[in-house]
Amino acid sequence: MYFGVQWSFRSPPGWGRPHPEVYRDILEEVRHAELLGFESAWVTEHHFLNDGHLPSVMPALGAFAALTNRMRIGAYVMLMPFHNPVRVAEDAAVVDQLSGGRLELAVGTGYRPEEFAGFGIDRSRRGQLQAEGVEIMLRAWADAPLSFHGRHFDFDDVDVMPKPVQRPSIPVYLGGMSLPVLRRAARLPVAGLAGRPPEELLSEYTAALAEHGRRPADLKHMTSRFVWVDRSHERAWKVAGPAADWIISHYGKWFKSVGLRKWQRSVEEECIIGTPEYVIERLRGFIDEAPHAPLHRLIIHPPLLGLDHAESMRMLETFTEDVAPHFQGSAVIEGSAHG
Repeated sequence: MYFGVQWSFRSPPGWGRPHPEVYRDILEEVRHAELLGFESAWVTEHHFLNDGHLPSVMPALGAFAALTNRMRIGAYVMLMPFHNPVRVAEDAAVVDQLSGGRLELAVGTGYRPEEFAGFGIDRSRRGQLQAEGVEIMLRAWADAPLSFHGRHFDFDDVDVMPKPVQRPSIPVYLGGMSLPVLRRAARLPVAGLAGRPPEELLSEYTAALAEHGRRPADLKHMTSRFVWVDRSHERAWKVAGPAADWIISHYGKWFKSVGLRKWQRSVEEECIIGTPEYVIERLRGFIDEAPHAPLHRLIIHPPLLGLDHAESMRMLETFTEDVAPHFQGSAVIEGSAHG
């Protein structure tokens, strides 16, 4: 299992951090994470938020590509319904070229009504847009020109150039973990899942894979958790607690507004914040709770990254020194996680 790090580029009102400073500090944190041995660096996408959450993943990933030499870089997750898949295929191929073949994409469907309204997109189409978008991207990276005739996209003889460095394609993971998404993952030649399939859907997921000559072991699983580690439990919560409260309260409101039960628990349940010993114990429990879907990669999302640069640098160091070595097979960088 590999450890990655995720940045969301937030600067909540009242924190007094102008976005140019946040962006500058995050780029330095990315460089530092690679030197410390993290396997990958990730960004995430949301729109129209007053904390300035990153809306544009490809420019950020282009910057990550230029700053790093070995880490894999990626989006966890990119919201496919808000993008033209041909343009995403082009942009992703360019970032893959810039990085020397280190890009990965986790692709979600989105859920916030405000985002769909802002882009003038029918929210009920989000699953179809994810499915067609991913199929178009994967086919666009092939050697031959692409023709596609679907419900939402219709074109002939499009030849995306340049092609990605990675062949046959940039690794793509599907997010969502509903039964339609799992069936989509079984049908499309994706690398894996951005999440772990619920145990109650495992039999239907396995059957869908079998229909296409695949097994659950053929797909990789990665997921993300909010994590902050400090050698003092009290100090960990003093430093990271306010940012964690901000993040979890917003996610809770968003999920509640669309009738989803996820993230209706407390900050203490959703975030892993504390001493190395506490973080190790919680992470082990989290990793082991889904033995049917062993993790290929765990992405930690420290809630304070970019907001307090000195504390963020210290936290990344503490995690690599005091937490990561306790997980057998977890890696500092050893070649490529994609291999």
